[in-house]
Amino acid sequence: MQTKWRRHMAALIVSCALQMATHGSQAVDSGAIRVTVRQGVMRGKTMTSAKGRTFYSFQGIPYAKPPTGLLRFRETQTPTSWEGELDATKPGPKCIQLSIFVTGSEDCLYLNVFTPQLPQQNGSHSKQNGDLLDVMCWIHGGLFYSGSAQNYPPDFLMDKNVVLVTFNYRLGVYGFLSTGDDESPGNYGLKDQRAALMWVQENIAVFGGNPKSVTLFGESSGATCVHCHMLSPFTEGLFHRAISMAGTAISPWASCPDPLSMAQEQAKLVNCSTANTSTIVACLKDTDPVLLVKTYPSEPLFARNRVFTPCPEQQSFRNPEPFLPGDPLDLIRAGKFKKIPWIVGANSQDASTFIVPILNLNRLRARWNKNFEQFTKSFLFLPKKLTKVQADGVYEKFIDFYLNGTRNLSQQDAYQIIEGFSDRHFIHPVKKSVDLHLSVGHEKIFWYNLAYRGFYSTTYLTSLRNYGVGHVDERRYIFPMSFFWPYSENDKEVSELILNLWTNFAKFENPTPANKPPDSSRLLDKVTWLTARDIGLENMHTRYFNIGQVILGSPTEFLNENLGPVKINMAEDLNKERMDFWDSLPLNEN
Repeated sequence: MQTKWRRHMAALIVSCALQMATHGSQAVDSGAIRVTVRQGVMRGKTMTSAKGRTFYSFQGIPYAKPPTGLLRFRETQTPTSWEGELDATKPGPKCIQLSIFVTGSEDCLYLNVFTPQLPQQNGSHSKQNGDLLDVMCWIHGGLFYSGSAQNYPPDFLMDKNVVLVTFNYRLGVYGFLSTGDDESPGNYGLKDQRAALMWVQENIAVFGGNPKSVTLFGESSGATCVHCHMLSPFTEGLFHRAISMAGTAISPWASCPDPLSMAQEQAKLVNCSTANTSTIVACLKDTDPVLLVKTYPSEPLFARNRVFTPCPEQQSFRNPEPFLPGDPLDLIRAGKFKKIPWIVGANSQDASTFIVPILNLNRLRARWNKNFEQFTKSFLFLPKKLTKVQADGVYEKFIDFYLNGTRNLSQQDAYQIIEGFSDRHFIHPVKKSVDLHLSVGHEKIFWYNLAYRGFYSTTYLTSLRNYGVGHVDERRYIFPMSFFWPYSENDKEVSELILNLWTNFAKFENPTPANKPPDSSRLLDKVTWLTARDIGLENMHTRYFNIGQVILGSPTEFLNENLGPVKINMAEDLNKERMDFWDSLPLNEN
């Protein structure tokens, strides 16, 4: 087995080296490309897509004033004009964050526009909607504390005749500090995103994009942000369709249990007084930005009370437009959201990306097993409203249902615990979101389940064992990431499939329209993606679109050697027994 492992690792290294040498958008020397927006003139560049198409790239465009100094923990401010010509040939800095080191800058509110056509390049300055392309705006993930727009190359999407916009937004304490009152209402990262969408409305026609046809899409915490924009009354008209990949506003990791205590804890870590909220915010505004970021937990899954997330806001004189005017669950149940076409789904083993490193790193696994009940309960993210008796009951039921009473994290029970946490954090929140939206008359909901595991997965960073379809695995089918993992023929087919589905949706409000574009995946010839349910037939089953593959033999323990062709189909009631289990528990969403 070790020889086999070394052989695969050697192949991976060689393949990655080749990809590094050959893959990626290539700049084309055809002279400077200039456009004029409200802030001034900018200079971009031409590049080449995955299939050799020339497109136009404009990066590092400021869409707001830098949120520094007195603007830290303040609403996003309208950008000022620049003097001369803006160099838009390279991305702006990412927002300050902690990975191994502190990287990025507080001055980070920049966006990128990629377009396969410019009106002036086509010899026409027409801005009629019929001449403009559909726009897709991407919100990156990263658990609200990491990530950046520059990690998502446009190569694949530029072959699909859409305009792509990506942007940074404030993260961690900078993006989501809330004191629960007017001193720091919070949701600054979401308000940054709104500012980017407002910039798109004002300027995207210059880049050949249609401001009346904007699809907002995101993955993980980015998917949660997409859902939050659907719930916000202050993003009306800024986008027209939505795609949430592996995250919704009711995902347990996106909840906001006690923002004031989190703000107080953050203040203590940098020696700020916690006498009152005004004192906390004033001190944190003056704190060195690197010090502020360094106090973020290096293992956020073990420190849930320190993860800053979107929170409900109170409307007041100083906060007249709260982004989230209530708890997401309350807003959904009251039908107070945009009932626009929505694609929503998850991967079949999303939690593997978080569990596999713990399984394979002795220090983390030993730490979990030493305090098994404590960490299992912590990772379940149980509602604070539960009494100790109720929380103990949920824990015991979880252990019995998924682990047959076993109280130990090991390879032997890896698949069961991955299944349990995937259901808790991703699959059930998506299913529950679909149910709740349907219950108040939201018709155009397209639910999906990604059960296709690519030849390489994010879980391979710590193990070559096959743990299923991990969190963020789907991103590489939309954005090229072969620097890390080469694409198998099946991977290429799934990439083409998902690109077709997502861009069809952006153009036609339907991932499988009757008149499919000529470049559509052959897989779509016989399958129509139906909405989750027909409104008025509440007792019917809930439908979902499954993306999987044929298993030619017994699944191998390592890699994917017995996997056959890609298979897609409509199905009903995803993981019904498991979903019924979660529906029976005293959780916020039930």
